[in-house]
Amino acid sequence: MNFAAIAPELVLCAGAFIVMIVDVSSGARRNLGWLAALFIAAAAVVTMVQFDRIEAGFAGMILADRYANLFRLVIYLGAFLAALTSAGSWKNRGSAGVFGSEFHGLMLVSIIGMDLLVIGAHMAVFFLGLEILSLPLYAMAAGQVRSDEAVEAGAKYFLNGAFASGFLLFGIALVYGGTGSFTLERIGQAIAEGVAHDLLVWIGAVLIGIGFLFKIAAVPFHAWAPDVYAGAPTPTVAFFSAAPKAAALGLLVRLTLTAFQGLPVTGLLWGIAWLSMFVGNLWALRQRDLKRLLAYSGIAHMGYALVGLCAGQAGSIGAIGFYLLGYAGMSVGGFAVLCALGHAGASPTLDSVAGLGRRHPWLAGVLSLFMFALAGIPPTVGFAGKFVLFSEAVRAGYVGLVIWAVLFSALSVYYYLRVVVAMWMWPTTEAESAIQRVPGGLRPALALSAVVALLPGIAPQPFLDWAGKSLFWLL
Repeated sequence: MNFAAIAPELVLCAGAFIVMIVDVSSGARRNLGWLAALFIAAAAVVTMVQFDRIEAGFAGMILADRYANLFRLVIYLGAFLAALTSAGSWKNRGSAGVFGSEFHGLMLVSIIGMDLLVIGAHMAVFFLGLEILSLPLYAMAAGQVRSDEAVEAGAKYFLNGAFASGFLLFGIALVYGGTGSFTLERIGQAIAEGVAHDLLVWIGAVLIGIGFLFKIAAVPFHAWAPDVYAGAPTPTVAFFSAAPKAAALGLLVRLTLTAFQGLPVTGLLWGIAWLSMFVGNLWALRQRDLKRLLAYSGIAHMGYALVGLCAGQAGSIGAIGFYLLGYAGMSVGGFAVLCALGHAGASPTLDSVAGLGRRHPWLAGVLSLFMFALAGIPPTVGFAGKFVLFSEAVRAGYVGLVIWAVLFSALSVYYYLRVVVAMWMWPTTEAESAIQRVPGGLRPALALSAVVALLPGIAPQPFLDWAGKSLFWLL
C-alpha cells in the first residue's frame, strides 16, 4: 500500500467526518460550507505538493501521476467554488426545507469518488469511483425535501444513473472477457498485441463509454440534465455542473488514449460531439428558464470538449484540461449569481433578471461576464479555450467538425446575450428583488469565479504550458 497516492482523498474523508460531527455536536450549520471549502483547499494543497511525483499503490490499482493531479485540481476548483456558493446561499435552510450538514458531507464524499476516477488504473476502481460519486449526487439533487420538483429531480437522476452503472458494469465484464485483465496497462497491451477478442472489447469499450458519457450529459445520454438542473437546489446544481464532468471527461481521455487506443472509437466520439453541439445549442435557444438554459449550454460545452478528444493530440488533450478549468469558473459563477438573486431553491427565468442592471448593477455586471465567457467572447477564458481546442482539432485534420463547432458557437451568442439584454434593457416585470445586498458568503465565490473566467483568457499561455506538461505523462 502507498497511502501517499491517496493523501488528498484521506484529507477529504477526514473532512466529511468532521463536518458531520461538527453539525451533530454544535449545530453550527452556517459555517459548514466554509469548513467544507477549507478541506477542499487542503486537498488541493496536498495535490500541489506532490504534483510532480508519480504515486502508485494498492497493487497497481491506483496511479496518481501529473495527469491525475491536473484533473484533481480542476475538480477541486469547481467543488471549492460550489462550497463557497452553498455557504452563502442557505442561511435559512430549515425554513426552506433544505437539508443541513448532509449537503457538505455528501459533497466531500462525492469528490472522493471523482478523484478515484482520475487516479484509477483498474476497472474495479472506476466502478467504485462512479458509485461513490453518484450516490451522494442523487441525494443532493433531492435535497430540498419540501419541493416536489427537487424530489422528482433526485428520482430521475437516480434512475438514469442506475442505467449508466449497469452499462458500465456490463462493459467492464465484456472487456475482461476479451482481454483477461481489469488493468488499463494490460488491456492496452492485449489490444496492441492482437491477443484480445476485438469485437468483444469494442462493445465493452462502448458500454463503458456510455457510463461516463452519461455523467457529462453528452447526447444522446443527456435527457436527465435539464430536468435535474431545473428541479434541484441551485447550490447543488452549481456543484455538479462542473466537478463531476471534469472527473468523467478526465477518465474518458485516459481510457481513450491508453487502454482503448487501438480501437476505432474516434468515429463514435466525432458523432457524439456533433450531436451534443447540435442539440445543446438548438434547445438552449428555446429556454426562458435560466437553469434549463445553462443545462443545455452545458451539453453543448461538453461537445466542444469532445472535439479535442477526437483530435487526440498532446496539444488538444492539454486544451481539454484548460477548457475544463475555465468552464468550472464560468458555470459555477453563473449559478452563484442565481443564488445571490435569492433563487437557491427556485428556478429563475429571464423575467427574474429583467431590469437587474438598474437594481443591482454589480451583480448584473458579473453575470454578464459569465455569459460573455460561456459565449466565447474575448478576452474571456471561453474564447481562449475554444480557440485552442479548435486550432488543435484543425491541425489533426478535423476541419469539418471545427466548422460545425464554430457555427454553433456563434449561434450560442444569441441566447447568452439575451440574458444580458434582459438584465440591462428589459423593464422590470417582477416585484422589486427581495435582496438588498449580496450575502457575504457569496462574494468570494463570485470574485474567484470572475477571476477564473477572465484571467486565463487574458494570459492563457502559463495555464496551457502547465496543462500540456501534465498531459505528456499520459501520451
